[in-house]
Amino acid sequence: MSTFSIIKPSKNTFKLSFIKKLSPIILLLFWPTILYAQEVDSRSEVENIVLNIGIAVLFVLVFLTLMAFLQKRKTSQKLEDQNEVIKSQTRELSKANQEFLKQNLRLETILHEKNSIVGIITHDLKMPFNRIISLAELVQLDGGETLNPNQQEYLARMKQVVQDGLAVIQNLLDSRVIEDYKKDINIERLDVKENILEVVKRYQPYASSKRIQIIFKSNVPELEFRTDAFFLNRIMDNLLSNAIKFSPPERKVYVNLKDEREKVHIEVRDEGYGIPEEDQEKLFLKHQNFTNKPTGGESSAGLGLSIVKTLVEELNGKVWAETNRGKGATFYVEFPKIIIER
Repeated sequence: MSTFSIIKPSKNTFKLSFIKKLSPIILLLFWPTILYAQEVDSRSEVENIVLNIGIAVLFVLVFLTLMAFLQKRKTSQKLEDQNEVIKSQTRELSKANQEFLKQNLRLETILHEKNSIVGIITHDLKMPFNRIISLAELVQLDGGETLNPNQQEYLARMKQVVQDGLAVIQNLLDSRVIEDYKKDINIERLDVKENILEVVKRYQPYASSKRIQIIFKSNVPELEFRTDAFFLNRIMDNLLSNAIKFSPPERKVYVNLKDEREKVHIEVRDEGYGIPEEDQEKLFLKHQNFTNKPTGGESSAGLGLSIVKTLVEELNGKVWAETNRGKGATFYVEFPKIIIER
């Protein structure tokens, strides 16, 4: 018969076995508690455990609070550093902006001076050109029948060259003053049909010099609506002069005016060579070189159609072109009858 002896473990033995199961970090936190528990043998085991847990929780809270404080301080320092960087960049941007404003002011001053010089030159050139035309007309009148056909043709061509130069000068003036004129746009009621007929009459001599016939048609006896007379005249000047300029001799140019209820519709069609595909996208841009050249050796500054687009859009209208290669081009302009006054 075997004899078994039951040995009851002491309190210290139980505590040490419990601690060995804990991770090193928890052991570190509980170590002060263990030391304290060893000194207080008079307390019950349950009370010691509760006290140990309370002290451990307190240490954890203190540790977490300390870590949060350090993290907050670190974050605050990082934000302060970033703020200093932003302030430095802001100062640099402000300095660069001031320099940009100074440069912009210099450029505006230079541009204003350049525009003033261009305006003076182009304006002063108009007078001698007009005098040349008047002298050519006097020669034609005085010469009468004594001038042979060749001399008559030379005078007619001379007048046309001068008129062509005047058109270029006018476009240069327009491109310079349009922006200023926009501020003082003058909307008034006028007879569009009468206005366009005046432009057609003005271009009859030019068309006749190239043996081109201008045909005007309208679906109404008269057509009035509110628009700017100067803008409308410059639009028709450029469209009609372009149609004649790029038409071969002995062709026709058609100008059609239509009243379409709430819109005014204008068409200018020629029988020229049409607009090449590579030119169609840049048709209304400034200073473009086009494949087709004027058929009578006329000059072109590449501003006419860009001016047309600017003026049409200023009147809340739209402009576009359609073409058939070798069969001419048609330019369409539409204006709403109700124009918002500015």
